[in-house]
Amino acid sequence: MKLKSGEEIVRSSKAQIKNLKMGEEEAKGFSQREGTLYITTRRVVMEKGESGSETIIFDIPLDSVRKVSTQGLFKKDLVLQADLSNMSSETVKLDKSRLSWELGTFLINVKDAKKWVAQLNFWLPKKESK
Repeated sequence: MKLKSGEEIVRSSKAQIKNLKMGEEEAKGFSQREGTLYITTRRVVMEKGESGSETIIFDIPLDSVRKVSTQGLFKKDLVLQADLSNMSSETVKLDKSRLSWELGTFLINVKDAKKWVAQLNFWLPKKESK
């Protein structure tokens, strides 16, 4: 994974995207993608491939993440809701006009999803209260 200046990896693990929903529709190209999921001090990234030849499945700045939770009774999945207008991907062609006005919700199979939620909540920018 290529880190930006001053950025550090906080957590990483193998993962699989179950789906990405935009509104009620499932976005094409993301379902069943497997790779390594990362939380850094600045973003959430999923990549596939070996070190040095990684391809970005998605890259979302932390300040675009709106909500994180888990879903499932016994085997928990990570639910990541984000403003996708700043998302980038090297594997899926993105319709930027649609991404600019719609929240997307990823459902991701990752080990210890509850720990991912706790870690993300720690690193997400704090919303200022009025």
